[in-house]
Amino acid sequence: MNFYRWTESSNRLRPLFPFAVRTDHPGVGPRYIAGYPLDMLRETLERVRSADKRIEKIFGREDVVDITPDIIGQLVGQGWEEATLLEAVRAGAQYSPSRNTVLYPAVFGEEE
Repeated sequence: MNFYRWTESSNRLRPLFPFAVRTDHPGVGPRYIAGYPLDMLRETLERVRSADKRIEKIFGREDVVDITPDIIGQLVGQGWEEATLLEAVRAGAQYSPSRNTVLYPAVFGEEE
């Protein structure tokens, strides 16, 4: 489930960081809480990340996912160009949610 909020300053939908809360109270029950600004969360986590984790994040590909039609739809909704994303799929690229970027496979040597 994805949560978004409209921001007038950027005139677009911004992702929110939702979390689930379960209570034993029958009148409340389980709830999703959204509204924590994702950009602020990323900045805070980056400030407290250790050096080895930062290096791993730069060179690692641990969170990449295949670019599916659903991901393309979400990214187009954020302002990405659909043609660029479709070309990335053809080139074997994957999407990294934590970086909010497309990562292409490594190329070795020269093509002839």
